[in-house]
Amino acid sequence: MPDGNAASRLDQKIQFRLSGRDYALLAEEAEASRLRVNELARQLVAGRAQRGRETLSLDPAIVLQLQEIGLRLRPMLPVIGDDPALRFKVAEVCRRIERLVDVAVSGGSR
Repeated sequence: MPDGNAASRLDQKIQFRLSGRDYALLAEEAEASRLRVNELARQLVAGRAQRGRETLSLDPAIVLQLQEIGLRLRPMLPVIGDDPALRFKVAEVCRRIERLVDVAVSGGSR
């Protein structure tokens, strides 16, 4: 009798090799979880794939604070003086803050 839920069918196959040590660790974990080795491997791979799709949760308050720091540092650049090392460091901090804000605004994707 065919399965009514096509999405739940396991019709794709992946093969890969492990070292003896890695397989032994996987087998030990599978036994502790009362699973077959291939079932544990499937769960681990599927779980990582799902976690990889999650978007980064960013606290809006932190984003606003970063933006505020950047806005306050930017006007300081002209009045820092003639110390090129200090000017460079402050400018780099401003650029890093801008990148962090950009990442936050874009939803966490780089």
